[in-house]
Amino acid sequence: PACKKKVMSFAPHHMISKIDLSGFKTVSRSSLKELLEAIELLPCLRALSLRDNGITDDHDKEVLSIFDNKSIVKVDLSQNLMKKLGGQIGKKLKDECSHITWIDLT
Repeated sequence: PACKKKVMSFAPHHMISKIDLSGFKTVSRSSLKELLEAIELLPCLRALSLRDNGITDDHDKEVLSIFDNKSIVKVDLSQNLMKKLGGQIGKKLKDECSHITWIDLT
């Protein structure tokens, strides 16, 4: 029998909708910046988990820019070392973000 070629579909149901990079313990600002640049190329991304990555208040610019991406609606930043950044995120959510439906900052 002849082999049928499968055609790769780029329909949204075949694209990445969730990224879970939890547990890396020490994420640098430059690696977060690179991740955010890559996320811009993922139009179907809806959920981002960066739990337990050693994210601190020093990562403020990078973390706050996550919330500028309107396609991301669920964010998990739990088990990180954020003190002031948690308040900054809360202010941004209150003042600028209506697209976030779920967030974990515990």
